[in-house]
Amino acid sequence: MTVTKVGCHTIVFKEDERKDLDLMLRTVAEAGYPGVESGMLCDGDGNAAKAKLHAHGLVQGSLSTNWRALDTFDDVLRYADTVGANLIQMSGQNRPEEGLAWYDAFAPRFNDAARRAHDAGKKLCYHNHSWEFLRYDEATGHIVPGDPNEDAASTGQAHSGVVAMDRLLDRTDPAHAYLCVDIHWVHHGGLDPVKFVTDHASRIGYVHIKDMAYVGPQPRRPGVLRFDDSVFAELGRGEVDLVGTWNALKPLNLPWAAYEQDRSSLPTAEAIGISRAFLRDHLGV
Repeated sequence: MTVTKVGCHTIVFKEDERKDLDLMLRTVAEAGYPGVESGMLCDGDGNAAKAKLHAHGLVQGSLSTNWRALDTFDDVLRYADTVGANLIQMSGQNRPEEGLAWYDAFAPRFNDAARRAHDAGKKLCYHNHSWEFLRYDEATGHIVPGDPNEDAASTGQAHSGVVAMDRLLDRTDPAHAYLCVDIHWVHHGGLDPVKFVTDHASRIGYVHIKDMAYVGPQPRRPGVLRFDDSVFAELGRGEVDLVGTWNALKPLNLPWAAYEQDRSSLPTAEAIGISRAFLRDHLGV
């Protein structure tokens, strides 16, 4: 059985902290993480990044990018190969005003990059937010009314039309286009993360283990939440079923997962320490 290594996504470090790479990596190592997920460190110099990581006893198990990286994907693959990261996550763009057309234009480009990653021994994984769970009219491609971020008074979208995530999955090849499932954003999208990872197990490259606390109005709207309805939480301090989701993922024998927390009100070292303890004590990783 594969033993999952869990990395700390460096997004949790505040801007000033990220400027001091040695301090950031030392803090991650002292919290007990074996590695990190990050963008291209050392200005994209893979050899320098690998040496810096090695000096702190860390690895970079996954590389964090977004849709813009499609324009420089050779550089991404070169860096990933140099540091030894076999997983690359790519997030999309929140453009509901462009409708399904955005996903239809993005899918073949993502698919091509995923094939190139596969040929290079890597997995390119689409990283979801909650906007991929918004619904669109299949005939027109326009968003179904009720987007909570556009209409604060909305009670949510009607359960009709095409879910953007389904559109993307349908138009990419499961042989080489994977998912980096962000559990927080699945929950924020109004779905059950346990069911989502079970239903999409064959497409999962790895996951972001991430918690969420609801701070929005009552009664709570169904479906996708507004962005300001929630805050990022240290693992175990929110409402996401992390244990149940992890148990559903165990049969996949994932070699790597990443703890991600976009922001914390606590000192960063304290926040990542709390989450590391939860990972160890409740998930066994």
